Amino acid sequence: MFGSSRSEWSMIVIALVAIFKLGLANGKVLANSTNNTDINGDGVLNILILGTSSSINGTEAFSPNQIAQELQSILSADASITTDVNVVTENIHQTKIVTVGLGQAGNSYDWTHYCHSLAQYYYWPEGREERLQNLSGTGDTDWDYVVIGADPFFVKNIPGYYALGVHKVAEKVAEGDAQALLLMMWPKNQTEETGIDHFEEFTYRTASGASVDLPVIPAGLSWNALPENKKDASSNHPSPNGAYVTAASIYSHIYSKSAATSGYEYDNEIADIALASVSEAANESHYSGIRTFISPFKSCDIGDEIINYNHTGTSSENGIKNGMQWVFDQSPKTLQNGGDSPIDFNYGRANTNFEANKCYKIDPAQFDFSFGFPMQDHSNNGDVSMLYGLDRRDGGTTNDTDVGVAQFMVEESELPYARAIPIRTLYAQMQDEILGQSAYGDSWHMHPNLDRAIGAYIYTMLNGTCVLGDEPIDQNSEEWKTWTCHKIGYETAWNLMFLEADAPDCSTLTDLDGDGFNSYFDCNDDNEIVNPNQTEIPYNGVDDDCNPATLEDDLDQDGFLLANDCNDENPEINAGETETPYNGIDDDCDPLTVDDDVDQDGFLLADDCDDENPNINPAAEEIVNNGIDEDCDSMDLLSSIKTLGNLEINIYPNPTASEVNIEVGQGIVFEVSVFDLQGRLIMKRQNEKTISFRMLPSASYLLVIKDSETGEQFLEKILLNK
Repeated sequence: MFGSSRSEWSMIVIALVAIFKLGLANGKVLANSTNNTDINGDGVLNILILGTSSSINGTEAFSPNQIAQELQSILSADASITTDVNVVTENIHQTKIVTVGLGQAGNSYDWTHYCHSLAQYYYWPEGREERLQNLSGTGDTDWDYVVIGADPFFVKNIPGYYALGVHKVAEKVAEGDAQALLLMMWPKNQTEETGIDHFEEFTYRTASGASVDLPVIPAGLSWNALPENKKDASSNHPSPNGAYVTAASIYSHIYSKSAATSGYEYDNEIADIALASVSEAANESHYSGIRTFISPFKSCDIGDEIINYNHTGTSSENGIKNGMQWVFDQSPKTLQNGGDSPIDFNYGRANTNFEANKCYKIDPAQFDFSFGFPMQDHSNNGDVSMLYGLDRRDGGTTNDTDVGVAQFMVEESELPYARAIPIRTLYAQMQDEILGQSAYGDSWHMHPNLDRAIGAYIYTMLNGTCVLGDEPIDQNSEEWKTWTCHKIGYETAWNLMFLEADAPDCSTLTDLDGDGFNSYFDCNDDNEIVNPNQTEIPYNGVDDDCNPATLEDDLDQDGFLLANDCNDENPEINAGETETPYNGIDDDCDPLTVDDDVDQDGFLLADDCDDENPNINPAAEEIVNNGIDEDCDSMDLLSSIKTLGNLEINIYPNPTASEVNIEVGQGIVFEVSVFDLQGRLIMKRQNEKTISFRMLPSASYLLVIKDSETGEQFLEKILLNK
C-alpha cells in the first residue's frame, strides 16, 4: 500500500468519503450491510435483474445478461459475503403467434405479437401466473432483490407508459420479501432533449410515484461520470464497461462500498466512481416541478367548463362517446359536439390500415388536441388477442396497438397535438379487477364498461380531475363493475400523465380558477395566473409556477436576497464581498466603499500616479530632489548644484519637459550654451535664468555655463522628455 501512486491514493480518499456520505445519507445510517442483504434469511443472496434483448423500435435495448455476469463475479469474490450468491436475469422481450379477428367480419390472421414494455410483460397471457409468482417470490426462488430494467425507448419517448409498467412490477415484487430496485439506464445515442438528464428525471419521478418503496440504482449517473476514455463503444447496450459500472452501482447500493473491495478485478476507477455516484445521488434532487416533456400521454390541461369535441367515426366512436357522456353526466362540466374552431379535441381510430377515413385528425386550426385509439379486435379471439396486443404485432402497420399508436404519434411528429388512448391496457386492468369481464358488448363492439373506462380516461386527460364517487359496497353488482371501470380509466390516465401509481381522491381535486390545473398541482386554485404552466416572476413574493425549486429571490444563489444584493445575477457581487478597487463594479454593494480615488484626494486612478497617497496627484506641488513624482507628470523635480568660483549654481528640473531654471548668486555675469550630443551649438544666452527647450525635440542635451569674467565653466547633461 505504501507504494501506491498519488492517483491511487486519490481514489482511496474518494471512496472513503463516498462511503461516509452514503452511510449518513438523509441524516441516518443506511441499513445496507452484509448482515441484512439476505433479506429472506434463506442462506442465499438471490437477485433477479429484468431487462430486454430487443427494443420496440429495433435500436437500443438494455440487456441484463452482462450486468448479471459482472454482478455475480463481484459478489462471488467478496470474502465478506458468507452466503451463496445467485444472480439471474429475465428477458422482458417475448414473442408469440396469436390469431386475430379483424373488422366486423372477423377475418382471422395469425400475427406474431411482441412484448417490449414492462406493462405488456406484466399482462402477457402466456406463462403469466408463473411469471407473477416469480416476481413475488412465491415461485421457485424467493428473491432478496429484484432490479427493474426496461426498454430505453419507453423512458425516452413515452415515460408515462414506462412508469405504469414499473409500478405494476414493483407492486407485485412488494407482495413478497424482496426489495424492488429501479435501474436508471441511459440512452445509447443521446440527444439534448432525451439524454442523461431526461433519463434521470423520469426514472426518479417514476420511483417517487411508486406506491411501494422503490430505491433507484443510478447506473446512468455512474456512466455519465466516467471519463471519456472509459466510455467504451459496443454494438451491445450496455457496453462491457457500461455493464460493469451498472453492476458496481447495484453492489454499492446494497453494500455501501466500492466494488473495488471485491476480489474480482475489473477496473477500480470505474468501481469507485460508481460508489461516488450512488452516494451523491442519495443526497441530490433529481427533478422539480410538474413534468413538461411532451408525449402522447401528456395532460391537456383544459380548464373550460364546456368541452367541445368532434369525431368522424361510426359505431365504435359512438360507443366511446356514450362512455364519455356517462362520465360528464356525473361532473359539473358539459360535453358538447362541435363549436367554433379550434375546438378542444377530436377523436377516432388510429389504424392507418383500417378505415383510414375514420381516423383522428391532426389539424391545430380546428382542434387543440386529437385522440387516437387502436381499433379493437373482433370478439372471436379478441378477449385473448387484445391482451397480447399492448406493444407491437405484425399487422402491417405500427399504430394498431396501444404502444404502437403512441409510437406512431412520436415518429410522425404529431406532438404536441396527438394523444393516445390505450384501450387494451384499460381492458387488461379490467380483466384483473372484474372476474370474467369481456372486452365486448357484442361480437364486434366494445363493452359499455370498456367505453366507460375510456371515457373516464379521456375526461382526466383533458382536465386533470375526476368525478369518481364512493365505491359501492356490493362487489357483485353492476354498479360496482362500472365504478371499477371508471376508477381504472381515471387512475390509468393519472399514472400515464404524472407517473404516480396512487391517484388522489377525486373529492380533493378541483380546478376552481379554470386554468386547467387541478388543486393537486396548482398551489393557488383561486388564481388563474398561478399554476405550473406559468413563468416565475422574480421578486414578486408569489410562487407563480408552483415550483418551490424555481428561484423567486437570490437568483444567483449567493445567500443574499435582492434587498442586500445589488446584482442578483452575479454570485460574486453581494454585501459579503470585499470591494475590488478599479474594476468599475460595486462588489460589496456599498456605494460608500470607494472603488476609485482610494486616497480621496479628488483624482481618479487614471490621473493619479499614487492612489494610496493623498499628497500625490496632478495638483500637488513638486518637491525638488526627494525621489517622488508629487505632481504625477512622470518626472521627479531634480536639481543639480554646481560651483562656479565661490558661488553655488542650482540647475533644475532635470529631466525637464520644457525649460530649465538656473539659480545663481548676485553679481555674476554668465553665459549659457546648449549643445546636442554631436557637439552642435543649439542656442546661446547671456544672463538668462530660464532656458526654454520648448522648440526642441525630446533628447539629451549639454548645458554649459561660463563665468564671463573669469572664463571658468562647467557642463551639465539635460534630459528633455516631453
